[in-house]
Amino acid sequence: MKTLFKEITAKLEAITAIKWVDEDKGQMNFERPPILFPGALVAISLPTTQNMSVLKQHVQAQVTVKLCFDYGGNTNTLTPTANRDASLAFYDVVQEVYKALQGFSTIDFNALERRNFVQIPRPDTYKTVSMVFITECLDFTAAE
Repeated sequence: MKTLFKEITAKLEAITAIKWVDEDKGQMNFERPPILFPGALVAISLPTTQNMSVLKQHVQAQVTVKLCFDYGGNTNTLTPTANRDASLAFYDVVQEVYKALQGFSTIDFNALERRNFVQIPRPDTYKTVSMVFITECLDFTAAE
């Protein structure tokens, strides 16, 4: 899974709007999160695995990309258009991440497929959204 993590984070690092890419270690749980904004925090899990043999598995991997913003501004319909557009700029970063990852594959894993996009409510001035992608790959680690 380290290879998957490194490939995904390299794709995210290439997006110029993103200033910080890291593994999700709960950084957004701090009063002052120890990241640069906008940031992308990545978590990988294996919700489904199936044995092909005793030491080889077919794996469905879930890649969660949490996009984090130091959010401000107004988005109500009475806000002047330029100000409102600036406040909604986080959607542009979301779209860039989607474009970079949707369909991305290597010899190590199949094409990524976005499964959802969810905004995570917060009681502070930070904005956090989560995008989940899935992929499939073969894991022969136990056979090595």
